[in-house]
Amino acid sequence: MNNYLYNYPNESQEYNKYQQPPYESYGTVPGSATYQSLLSKVLMLLSFSLVAAGFGLFAGLQLLDAGISAFLLPAIISEFVVLIALMITAHKLPHASALNLSLLYLFTFLSGMTISIIIAAFVAAGAALAIYEALALTAILTIGLGAWAWTTKRNLSFLGPILFIGLLAVVVASIFSLFFATGPLSFIIALVSVGLFSGFIVYDVQRIKFTEDTLSAAILLTVSLYLDILNLFLSLLHLLGGSDDQ
Repeated sequence: MNNYLYNYPNESQEYNKYQQPPYESYGTVPGSATYQSLLSKVLMLLSFSLVAAGFGLFAGLQLLDAGISAFLLPAIISEFVVLIALMITAHKLPHASALNLSLLYLFTFLSGMTISIIIAAFVAAGAALAIYEALALTAILTIGLGAWAWTTKRNLSFLGPILFIGLLAVVVASIFSLFFATGPLSFIIALVSVGLFSGFIVYDVQRIKFTEDTLSAAILLTVSLYLDILNLFLSLLHLLGGSDDQ
């Protein structure tokens, strides 16, 4: 179950991450006020999404402490359904702001619930320190990579296909590891995932400069960045936590 949860966010990103942004104008930087406005929207939505995920994590941990684990499978299924619904409504009903925002926060809340089993497993194994270390490293990497992606003059659109191929390779390797679990393979997957989702953060942050400034676009970018950060955290946690049993 731990491996299944670990792999899930990787697969969910395939739905929208690799739809190339409007790169016809890539290299022609739009007005500063335009992309600064979109950046502000994304940062605000991402902050609220992380808070919602925190509430979901807390709720999941409380249920697990009470000996209730039956919520896990419904939460995972609901997370998939809500994510797909959000992708559809954000594209087809871009002006339905209340609906799209509700789906965004519901998705992040549910994702917090689904990773609660992973966090609980690390705590039970006496690896709580690894959780805090992974959180700190995730924050440092996200801020550092995001700042570089935002200020660099380099065109990073070439990363899209490379990251997509890398994600497919990680997903296939992760599925393989479910049946042929080995310590070295698990470690390699986690290590590659750290680099992969670091690349996603860089790619997605720069996309903000070349995306139309709308709330629906901000929501889609927020989902991508949220999944990047979540997967980076889980990958770092797997590396720092050590044991395959965890």
